[in-house]
Amino acid sequence: MTGETGEAIDDLRNIAQLGYDEDEDQEELEMSLEEIIEYVRVAALLCHDTFTHPQPTAPEVQKPTLH
Repeated sequence: MTGETGEAIDDLRNIAQLGYDEDEDQEELEMSLEEIIEYVRVAALLCHDTFTHPQPTAPEVQKPTLH
């Protein structure tokens, strides 16, 4: 996968492996979590849009409309 969707998938892979140290500032962790949640939401929408709209691989032949 290439382009924005490929980058989003790579980022999701990296996000899945994130961790934190309990000694870190809790407010900073909360802000980071909010940013991650928003990014994951947008990445999921991008992936959904990419994979639910199939790209035609060959010119489609339209059949005449019968009435």
